[in-house]
Amino acid sequence: MSSHVLLNQVDRLINSGAVRIFIPISVLNQIDDNVRDAISQVCKGNDIELQLTTDDCVKGLVHMPDGEKVMIVVKDFPEVEAMRTKRPTLSEYTELLGSGVKFLFSSKFVKHLVIGGCVLMSATMVWGQLILFPMYFSYLLTDVAVSSFRTVLFLPGVATAERSGVWAKRFEPEKWIPRFRALQSGGFIFYMAFAIIMLVLPPANTGIMLQIIIPFTQIVFLELPASNVLPILFMTMTFVFTGLFGGIAEILSQALFCAPLRQSLQYRR
Repeated sequence: MSSHVLLNQVDRLINSGAVRIFIPISVLNQIDDNVRDAISQVCKGNDIELQLTTDDCVKGLVHMPDGEKVMIVVKDFPEVEAMRTKRPTLSEYTELLGSGVKFLFSSKFVKHLVIGGCVLMSATMVWGQLILFPMYFSYLLTDVAVSSFRTVLFLPGVATAERSGVWAKRFEPEKWIPRFRALQSGGFIFYMAFAIIMLVLPPANTGIMLQIIIPFTQIVFLELPASNVLPILFMTMTFVFTGLFGGIAEILSQALFCAPLRQSLQYRR
């Protein structure tokens, strides 16, 4: 037993309220004098009696309401220790990391998929920070209307996320990932759809104001120019359908990247 393990066991017994600690002589002979002195001083400082034994494990005597109890410090039961797998070495971790990096460049499809994902994320960040909210305000005019509209968009997003997980099983990853990536939020069709909406149905700042009221109440949920209702509907449909395609593409991509890892784990077993 190492000095660190012995100190840890003694500390656990002290924290458990032990009044007497039994340390095997064989264990005490394996540690240096500094550790022996440290254990002795700690026990003395906590008014704990230290006693040597011929047993093979460290024990502690604890006073309980129903009498004295002997507490044995157990790291693991033998059957649990026997089932414990050997901890991977650093070389195995680096081998797994290297195989993952090699997989990214294993084929043109995977390489283009990774590069395309980086471009997609960069374009989406620019879109979200510089274009999205000015477009919202140009059609919805007020902060309350923009917040209400964004809240409405989250509701169908829950359904599309659930459906995408079910429908993704029907598609083969390498064949359908490029198609769904082109149709997803932030893809080519996504930006083309919004460009067409804004060119054909430009925002109107004046005209008859339409109020959408929460049923059975007098609370105005959304207020916007009547001429902006149609483009808002087209925007909602665009967000919903491209979100669905994006969810399917993401699940198919995960299936493609996780397949080599599953094969590697099965091989190791």
